[in-house]
Amino acid sequence: MGRRTTVEKTAFFLAEQAVAASGNGSVVAANESSTVNGSAFTAVATANFPAPAVALTTGKRFRITASFSGTASAVDLVATVTLQRDGVNISNSATMVISAGHVTAAMACSLTVIDTPTSGSHTYSLNVVMASGTITIPIAQANITVEEKN
Repeated sequence: MGRRTTVEKTAFFLAEQAVAASGNGSVVAANESSTVNGSAFTAVATANFPAPAVALTTGKRFRITASFSGTASAVDLVATVTLQRDGVNISNSATMVISAGHVTAAMACSLTVIDTPTSGSHTYSLNVVMASGTITIPIAQANITVEEKN
């Protein structure tokens, strides 16, 4: 192997930088977790599914994505779905109000938010609250992913 030219060194440096950058050009920090429910939520009025506690390391914010699918105890029931940090609704997150519909009692929802928390450890969670009746969310049908971003 011979010595690298300045052009080769520059190309190598740029390739390293491209690998370190995400698709939108911002560097992705190290913290990331994705959790799926290992046990079912069976006939509950409220389902709260948390991710493991996490603290910022090198990034400035977290991207939280959560989803679930389940079965309401009857048709025409309504659920309110929120993303929470430490048990409190995240202020800039959308609140979804979904219905079980007229034909089937199936419910599903997905939410995403970018959160800039205070320092320290935080627990993010998906919260599903039925207006009446109950919901059953089978094993592996609730997911929450937390990704640290710069």
